[in-house]
Amino acid sequence: ANLSKRLDGLPVTVFDLSPLGYEFVGAGRSGMPFDKVPSGHLIYRKLTPTGKIAGMVSVFVAPARGCCKRMIEKLRPREWQTASDGARCQHRVLYSTDRKLVYFLVCCDESDLDPAAQIIAQAAAASK
Repeated sequence: ANLSKRLDGLPVTVFDLSPLGYEFVGAGRSGMPFDKVPSGHLIYRKLTPTGKIAGMVSVFVAPARGCCKRMIEKLRPREWQTASDGARCQHRVLYSTDRKLVYFLVCCDESDLDPAAQIIAQAAAASK
């Protein structure tokens, strides 16, 4: 609810990534470099049996209006594309839109990237 307030009242879904071993741990400001566009960050983690962090997943969200217009105008809703990785990004990043929000997906373990994207797309489709 707090994240939704930050995103102009647009509802934000907390996705269930437990099939991949991740739990939702929180949300907050994203720090994404969007000029004057509110954005947020959903944070997930995977723990080892001893309780140490084994992996992280970040889902960055921002309102589609005014955000990355050139990137998303070619996307169909819930279609994922690979974002160009700049010098500051050490991971492959997938991005998608539901026409109201833009999603950027980053996984520490890149093998979880495509399965996480599929879970998110299915959850978004079911919520429509």
